[in-house]
Amino acid sequence: MHSVGLTQCSFLVLLTFSFYLTSCSRHEAEYVTFNQSDKDLSRQIVKNESENISEYIQNENPEKLKNSLSNARLLNQLLPNGRTPLMEAIYWNKKSMVTLLIEMGSNLDVKDEAGHRAEDYANDKKELLFLLNPTLLTSTRQSLYDSIIKNDITTIKQLLEEGLNLNFLFSTGESPLILTLKTKKESLVRLLLQYPDLLDIDFKDQDHLTASDWAINLDLKRSQKIIENFKKENSNE
Repeated sequence: MHSVGLTQCSFLVLLTFSFYLTSCSRHEAEYVTFNQSDKDLSRQIVKNESENISEYIQNENPEKLKNSLSNARLLNQLLPNGRTPLMEAIYWNKKSMVTLLIEMGSNLDVKDEAGHRAEDYANDKKELLFLLNPTLLTSTRQSLYDSIIKNDITTIKQLLEEGLNLNFLFSTGESPLILTLKTKKESLVRLLLQYPDLLDIDFKDQDHLTASDWAINLDLKRSQKIIENFKKENSNE
């Protein structure tokens, strides 16, 4: 009689213990599932933010871009397309966005999955490359100065093809166009004027004189005529 009672009691204990283990296991599974779901949601949020960043760069929306990158971790993170925000701005040739991302502290040494850095993306975009590497801009301008003095048309043309902006003053106080006039190199005047997108014809030197002023002062009648024709041809643009 006592043996039967003990057997029944043992059975009840085992049944209760088994139920407890099953219950704990179920709760543990639910906990793990919740954590996994939470992680997936977090990844999805990061992915969506990354996709938005690319869109803001392409549409040149600085305010939304700054808000999205308020989390510093995202500034140098690779987007779903494998590029950092800075690389993305260079890829789409968005100068204002490149400037903004540099000001925000983008790391220029971060590499994409192929091992390329931001400067590698800008190799064929000189204006953007100069933003990334101001020292290169200084040396390139010096190269232009030396080439004008030497009448090195090949090098000058190469720099123009690469998109070197001509609206600046050399350390001697002249713009590239004015220097060609002062050194009386008419062929170079003609060459520079073939790139209207790179120069402002009314850009002034340190004496507040334009190229047209110098052509008149130096009595360079042909160059003066060339400049006048240039102004007429580009007056409606």
